[in-house]
Amino acid sequence: MSQLIDTHAHLEEIENLGKVITDAKSANIIAIIGVGSDYQSNQKVLKLAQTYEGFVYPALGLHPYNLKDTEIDRTL
Repeated sequence: MSQLIDTHAHLEEIENLGKVITDAKSANIIAIIGVGSDYQSNQKVLKLAQTYEGFVYPALGLHPYNLKDTEIDRTL
């Protein structure tokens, strides 16, 4: 049976995440990339990556739709 990686999941939107993680592991998913799309979801994804260390990996980002509401430090 193949081992799979879910490369794009918005885990912060899932209510019963513990069950979903257990089901994913049962389905031979070996890792999930948790994707953030704004400041709040990025913070949640970082916490989930700590909680499920070695299984959930964070991908932080800003969705283009959200950029109009985001202040960017242009001195960086």
